[in-house]
Amino acid sequence: MINLSAKLDLTEWKKVWPLYTQYNKRAPSEIINTKAVFICRSAINLTKHSTPESIRSNLLSPSRTNSKAPLAAILINKQLKASHKKGLSGSSMATAIEKFIKKKNSTIGFIASGWIGALNKLNPFYKRNKDYATDSLREPKLKVGGAKQYGKPKGDAVYARPDSFHPWARIDNNVQQKYEEIQKGLQKAINLELASMQKYIADKYNKNLKKIFGN
Repeated sequence: MINLSAKLDLTEWKKVWPLYTQYNKRAPSEIINTKAVFICRSAINLTKHSTPESIRSNLLSPSRTNSKAPLAAILINKQLKASHKKGLSGSSMATAIEKFIKKKNSTIGFIASGWIGALNKLNPFYKRNKDYATDSLREPKLKVGGAKQYGKPKGDAVYARPDSFHPWARIDNNVQQKYEEIQKGLQKAINLELASMQKYIADKYNKNLKKIFGN
């Protein structure tokens, strides 16, 4: 079983999973690793991403504490004050704001990037086809979709072992912020994979009925 320990709604998943594994003839560890990979990939794309436009709009909007100053200016001077440095204004502040926005834009997809580390750990154990050992999908990636990993991996995973009597896999996103957004993205990814499993079961069921009763 896949370890989905976050606070998620797994009611339907728990109902569908046993039936899905009955219809799917692959080894349990292969099924689990494949689903873990699919969930990771979807979570990267479905975890909320900011856009350069939304970041700029937010940082240039009036601050709640000073309606005459943009939020970026307040944040910059707050950082300077904490470092016991003199605040900025005028053209110096305008230049600092642009640098501040550019730095914030570099973090787009940062929350979702926590799944990249998990995906890279699982990819070698995802059996996609006969040539899976040389599949380019298995090569470690720093950028997936709109998310990019900076520095060390912010996520991890444990693959399902084929020699285990009760195989299981675990995926982790260790980004220490925006936990609710991580959870929402993961829930959407699980729901997407759940729908895929339900369709698989329905197709297999209908195929078996045709075998028994014909067209």
